[in-house]
Formats: sequence, structure tokens, C-alpha cells
Amino acid sequence: GIDAPEYDQPYSAPSKEALKKMTAGQEGTLYIKYRDRYDRYVAVLVIDELNINQEMVKDGYGWVYRRYCNEPVCGRWEQMQAEAKANRHGLWGGKDPISPWRWKVKR
Repeated sequence: GIDAPEYDQPYSAPSKEALKKMTAGQEGTLYIKYRDRYDRYVAVLVIDELNINQEMVKDGYGWVYRRYCNEPVCGRWEQMQAEAKANRHGLWGGKDPISPWRWKVKR
């Protein structure tokens, strides 16, 4: 239900670094939802009861991808995203961040 900047997109490196910081050297549980059309797993990662997907949105390093966010938690994630945006956290501190799905279309 979330998406992060593409490798060639602005804010990609800080987003990747934030994810590494939260997960490096730790064990967690990966809740696989399904495989997408590119054969990638779509999943939720939880480490010590911390939902990493949610934290990425809350800290401003990912977007809620409403098209694919179909769980009850998605509304709360959208609220967290709005707060991150209002407080200019992570990628929201930059000038006019573009969601990954719009970025791919522009390529």
C-alpha cells in the first residue's frame, strides 16, 4: 500500500537510507500480500511490532499508493502522510516531490 522513490528519482537515496536505518541487522516478519505483475512481492514488514511500511510514510520517505492500499489501515497512513507533508518531513521538505507512479509515466 506504499511506494518509495524510484532509483533515478529525487529523494531515492534518503528514502533508501531511512529504510536501511530502520532495518539493518534486524530480524522481522514479512507479511506477503501478493506478487505483482513484475513478479515482485508486495508485503508489509514488521520489526519488533514496528510496521516499517507505516514508518516510511510517517517519516516522509514513501507515499500511500491508494490504488493498491486496500486495507483498513490505509486511512490512517494517509493521515500520517498528510502530517509528514504539513511538517515537511523527508521528501516533503523538498520542492514539489513527484510520486513514483507519476515519475514512471514521465520517463
